[in-house]
Amino acid sequence: MKKVRPLFILFLFFLAAYWMTFTRVFEYRARLSAEGIRAYAPTLTPVAAQILAGEFKGVLADYLVIEAAAFIGADTKATQEDWEAVSLLFRQSMALDPHFK
Repeated sequence: MKKVRPLFILFLFFLAAYWMTFTRVFEYRARLSAEGIRAYAPTLTPVAAQILAGEFKGVLADYLVIEAAAFIGADTKATQEDWEAVSLLFRQSMALDPHFK
């Protein structure tokens, strides 16, 4: 019986902490506006990206594709500059990992 009480108190503590963080995240997401989302691409040429990536070319290529996919999947009204940034992301990714599947 003595062991059960501290475990129950610990469980209640973690449950309260979970509930507080869940409500904060929910409030934060409600305040975010989709209009503030813009595509961003590093202003590097694909060759410069290859040089800077070193042996992590595949990892950087994956990251760039994920960034482009996240913007395309967002429910936003894209501008011409956004699509140019997405195009640059794909060009950089293809230069880093031309055999990406």
